[in-house]
Amino acid sequence: MVKNEIQISNEANDGLLILFISRIETEFEGKQIERLQNMDSVYIDFLIEEQKLTLHQETFSGLSIFPTNQERITERTKNLAQSIGYRLRFSEPFTETWVTMPEGQESEIGYLIEYIIEARTDKKDFMPPNFILYAQTAIKFLWKLKTT
Repeated sequence: MVKNEIQISNEANDGLLILFISRIETEFEGKQIERLQNMDSVYIDFLIEEQKLTLHQETFSGLSIFPTNQERITERTKNLAQSIGYRLRFSEPFTETWVTMPEGQESEIGYLIEYIIEARTDKKDFMPPNFILYAQTAIKFLWKLKTT
């Protein structure tokens, strides 16, 4: 596994690969810059927001996305790979169910709410330091949905 690799699917098939390529090109305005393929793997490098990310399909491990330049991973590139990877894995194309957290990471609102509920349930054993900020972010997002 490479650094900052985000697993998108445990399944490897050409239909999913084509879907993810299309979503990267349309939703994230990614431009294909290189493609390498062998018997078991496909690597497609994209330029997205001036950052290079690699979409990787491997027969035995599925599909993932990661920063292309593993020697010089910037915080911006790491966050972009994470954001795109999670959006590809957990949402339908062009959905507006994502919120930006106080630290700049993005989360799908359903998973954020699950996290908040879990943290509240295990309150005496587990209380994340940013719990209040996460809860406020979820509430603001849900209120915005209700009022639009």
